[in-house]
Amino acid sequence: LSTFTVISDMVREVGGDKIEAISLTKPGTEIHGYEPTPGDLVRASKADIIFDNGLNLEVWASKLYASIPDVKHVTLSQGVVPISIEEGLYKDKPNPHVWMSPKQALIYVENIRKALTELDPENAVYFKQRADAYSQKIKALDTKLREAVSTVPENHKFLVTCEGAFSYLTTDYGLKELY
Repeated sequence: LSTFTVISDMVREVGGDKIEAISLTKPGTEIHGYEPTPGDLVRASKADIIFDNGLNLEVWASKLYASIPDVKHVTLSQGVVPISIEEGLYKDKPNPHVWMSPKQALIYVENIRKALTELDPENAVYFKQRADAYSQKIKALDTKLREAVSTVPENHKFLVTCEGAFSYLTTDYGLKELY
């Protein structure tokens, strides 16, 4: 079980047909302020493992985990050097949108591989092969993005969005983030 769809997709890429990857939340759900339902608690209690992002993205998850202390959970941002949010309500808190960076997403892939291997050591080689293949896709995307951004003049390297969710991406590619 994963706290949201992006993580569930990543877990599915690594776990393949050896796992059933389910997202606790549905596509389009506002993950920051989500409130688990009684049905979510039942689903979580039946999970073999729960994957979360951490870095205060799913503040509600601590209550969920307190209700199901026997279910293991893994925080995928473990090992990431966080970037602080520079302004607004969450100023100086870690920016939780780490997966937006292909470079940082590789840390998530490795954390997923390790957790699945601990859970199911018989499929360790399978999980490693899938994690390696997924990592290669992510690295190819990184190369493609890096090449595309290299063609943009320095004085035009801006990423303008509606929120500051792309700090890891803009850091990786030398862009200025505006919102």
